[in-house]
Amino acid sequence: MHQTAKPRFSRTRAGCLTCRSRKKKCDEVKPRCAGCRRNQLACEWPSGVSSDKEATVVARKLTKIEDADSQALVTISAPVSISNIGSERACGLTPQSGTLLSHYFRETASFFAMTPLKDNPFVTVLLPIGYTDDLLMHGLMALSGSHLTYKEPNNTALATATQLHYSKLLSGLRAEFSNLRDDDWEAAERLLRVLVVVCHYEALSGDTQGAIFNHLRASRHLIQSLLRSKSTKHAVNSDTLGFSLELYAHLVTCNTITPHGISSGRDLPLDNFIMTPEEMKLFPTFGSIFAGGHGLFQLVPEVSLLASERLAEEASGVPRASALLLRTHDELLDRITCWKMPPPSSPKETTEDWEHRRRAAEALRQGLYIYLSTALCGSLVSDPVVICAIQDHITKLFGFAAQLVASQYVATMLWPFVIAGSCMARPVERQALLRHMRSGWFSMRHLGIIGDTLELLWNDPDPRAYGPYGLHLIMEKHGISLGIA
Repeated sequence: MHQTAKPRFSRTRAGCLTCRSRKKKCDEVKPRCAGCRRNQLACEWPSGVSSDKEATVVARKLTKIEDADSQALVTISAPVSISNIGSERACGLTPQSGTLLSHYFRETASFFAMTPLKDNPFVTVLLPIGYTDDLLMHGLMALSGSHLTYKEPNNTALATATQLHYSKLLSGLRAEFSNLRDDDWEAAERLLRVLVVVCHYEALSGDTQGAIFNHLRASRHLIQSLLRSKSTKHAVNSDTLGFSLELYAHLVTCNTITPHGISSGRDLPLDNFIMTPEEMKLFPTFGSIFAGGHGLFQLVPEVSLLASERLAEEASGVPRASALLLRTHDELLDRITCWKMPPPSSPKETTEDWEHRRRAAEALRQGLYIYLSTALCGSLVSDPVVICAIQDHITKLFGFAAQLVASQYVATMLWPFVIAGSCMARPVERQALLRHMRSGWFSMRHLGIIGDTLELLWNDPDPRAYGPYGLHLIMEKHGISLGIA
């Protein structure tokens, strides 16, 4: 008597409980697998796999936030133990993964947001999600590793672990993009969240070949798809989407350091922030990166376009800026000068915190003045009056920086210092900037590379080697494409 053959199903013992009960193959992507997303089902995991709620609890265990004398006191725990985390999870991938996670929480995350750690979305938004989304966690680990390995250059185990997390990140991204459906908004928002982390990794790792710009282009494509769909708001997390949008806008802005359109590998469409700042204010995390200075950040692409238009006039034989460009220049100058820092964003913000944000915005304003001063000069800044005015703005910028360099409010000051650095003529200021970039601010690899590039600019005898256009000239000459985060 023959036994009846049992039907065969494509099953997995490691997948989510929902796919197991449906006898379907699970791609094991957390926190919500593709099958559950596609069929709009609750994605449940075995007790050994952290849920979103459990991840939040774990993240809270890493931090103890207390209030002492009306000041936020943040105490970071000892390096995270990974003894009870399986090696199939990003947190337990290597013996060094716990160290990378702890370093991310303790140091790396604080360098990218203009908020105290207790309000920093790199911790409060990304880290809890990372406990259930291994792809994002690989990104956070790689980002931390790019920072820590620069501080510990002889630690080969850390370097190997960082590279392993990065390779897992890239292979995972390729797989996710190959399976992405046009109407899977949740997956698109997740990939955007991961991509902006990858952009930060590329910058911190010291890449000089423009990898960050490829990721920014992919991010822009995802953003356009998300914002075009009326269904998006029902399928994505507004906290994470708002944070990703602000990060993208900031990354595009701070990498706009040359006239628009003259460096093909660096070119990004200047979408005026994809959304207006007023629209972005609707997201609960808005302001963690721009910190009230979004009105000034919004002017950076406009100045870059003005510089590009003047170069086009120069190439066509027009010796001086046209009346149209002069009017545009004056309008931009008026907007920069008349901009005022918004009042405190919440009743909890102290006068001291607001003053720190105002000083950071003033530093940005000085960078914008310098950028605008060079915009109508074309490829050669030679007018002594313009050069003298630029020097005055550099001096003011250093004054604001001295008050901010030891705080989290220095996070957005790299862009104005790159612009100012391209115009520095005084040796004492040059050396001060190099000292901070190579051994002071944050101990990050990409700052040393920016310092090296500025030094190439200062030492180049070409009279055009001055200002943002000169920076473009030097990058083209030496095959460098700086990435800033």
